[in-house]
Amino acid sequence: MLRFSLRNISLLIALFIGVGLTNIKSAEQPNFIVILVDDLRWDELGCTGHPFASTPNIDRIANEGALFRNAFCTTPLCSPGRANLLTGLYTHNHGILDNTQRNEQSHQLKTFPRILHETGKYETAYVGKWHMGNDGSARPGYDYWVSMKGQGTSFDPVLIENGKETHNTGHTTDVLNAKAVDFLKQKHDKPFCLYIAHKALHPELVQRDDGSISDPGAAQFLPAKRQTS
Repeated sequence: MLRFSLRNISLLIALFIGVGLTNIKSAEQPNFIVILVDDLRWDELGCTGHPFASTPNIDRIANEGALFRNAFCTTPLCSPGRANLLTGLYTHNHGILDNTQRNEQSHQLKTFPRILHETGKYETAYVGKWHMGNDGSARPGYDYWVSMKGQGTSFDPVLIENGKETHNTGHTTDVLNAKAVDFLKQKHDKPFCLYIAHKALHPELVQRDDGSISDPGAAQFLPAKRQTS
């Protein structure tokens, strides 16, 4: 499930791109980095008043940018919410209605990174959890693709990286961050759009093709070992 966090920023970016990209001069084209945190409550950040959660880097983004204090999610369910963010559409328009197997439909989505890519003016990357269907293969519109099958795992993730299966060691958050940083460090001949979709804070479970889950209580969250000491 997705709850309100930085999702609203990505939606605004999608709307901006949809109406204005073709009129932007080359020198004015910005880079985009969109970070999606899974299952993060709106009040689990320092900048939103949490009594003990320490989130200094997110707080800095809020302090130096914009913090939306009155924003809402129309479809608080994982797969539809992800499609909402990437397309800028309501659920009844993009067709990803639930968490069942939506592989083929999600390959057809007109996402804002895909629009950027198709202009020929942007280099695009997707790193992280896709979860619109259990298929982890690359969707159209991305020059660099790193994802996982379905919900993935919290530790030692098996990732699909540009069509190849890779076995990685460590907490999935750290692995995805490293992949994202590697992309950023590459030489870029064009402006870039990097979309990072974390598995955390989502519990450890398996979502089957029919939408059912292995742990109905969804209560097993597995943090990085450094966070348990």
